[in-house]
Amino acid sequence: MRPRVLHLIVCGILLALTTAACGPPAPTPVPPTPTPPPPTAAPISSAPTPAPNQVDVGGYKLVYRCGGEGSPTVILEASIDQAGRGEDAWTAWRSVPAKIAATTRVCAYSRANVANSDRTPKPRAAQDLARDLHALLVNAEIDGPYILVAPDISTWHVLLFAEQYPTEVAGIVLVDGWTADVWPRWLAALPPKSEGEPDALTAYRNRDTVLGLSLCEP
Repeated sequence: MRPRVLHLIVCGILLALTTAACGPPAPTPVPPTPTPPPPTAAPISSAPTPAPNQVDVGGYKLVYRCGGEGSPTVILEASIDQAGRGEDAWTAWRSVPAKIAATTRVCAYSRANVANSDRTPKPRAAQDLARDLHALLVNAEIDGPYILVAPDISTWHVLLFAEQYPTEVAGIVLVDGWTADVWPRWLAALPPKSEGEPDALTAYRNRDTVLGLSLCEP
């Protein structure tokens, strides 16, 4: 991801954190008081990458990493590019997890069939992914409430998760969120299928091969 995009994502997540942490206004105004300057923080680049963990979510295991302390907990989903490359979820977000970990707890995980998480039968629907996420959070004892950060393909099962577990979700940050009709429009934008076309182009015609899930409406 480009630095400016990463910066905007972090700003959006921090805004969601601020909103989630806001309580009712005080009954009477309190005069402002001087506050000491904040201590100098260590450079974010020096923060080590948390060790990966595995948790069983129903006969197969998902890999996740968590860092930082505080509440709500930010959950980072994988994008279509991360899933397609098989990239570890935490490192795929570049500097974003470390910046969030300086404020609150943050976890990133790889869905089934992605990176080092276990393989499962394909295709899989948004309901399967929402169930996996909830099982991971419960079985790994990752406390809520949660702010769910969902890039592109993750939009559907994250919205479904929020619908099914509304009391556990403090906020949602959609990063280039996808609508339900994105896959037909994606296919329509590709050139006609032809003999000898690049393998990558052929793969992009098969959503199950690329993503290991069925892109259906939640």
